[in-house]
Amino acid sequence: MADRPDVQTQPLPRDELSRFLPTQRAIRAFEHLQNDVTEVLPDAAQAAAAAAEAAQAAADAALLAAQAAAAAAAAAQAAADAALALAQDLEQASTTGPLMADMQALRNRIASLEQGPTQ
Repeated sequence: MADRPDVQTQPLPRDELSRFLPTQRAIRAFEHLQNDVTEVLPDAAQAAAAAAEAAQAAADAALLAAQAAAAAAAAAQAAADAALALAQDLEQASTTGPLMADMQALRNRIASLEQGPTQ
């Protein structure tokens, strides 16, 4: 968390304020102004700095999550591409090549076994 900003303004006591402010109402208003400068504004600046730090941490986490999602999507795409290539290879092998010949030989053998022994 950010440190509270240093404030060098020191509030003036009422007797000093009464030397240049004409009424009690003006003195109270000036005291409130002094409080804003010495207490409220530094606290608000500290809270704003803490909120900015939290927002930066959230943005950093979101960036990491987005990068991880992009990497996962790329890996999923690569897996899908590999599966498609394998499916295409299997489809081609099932209609041509030695696999089809082996399957036909098995069908012929099963058909001959179903006919029973030959005499």
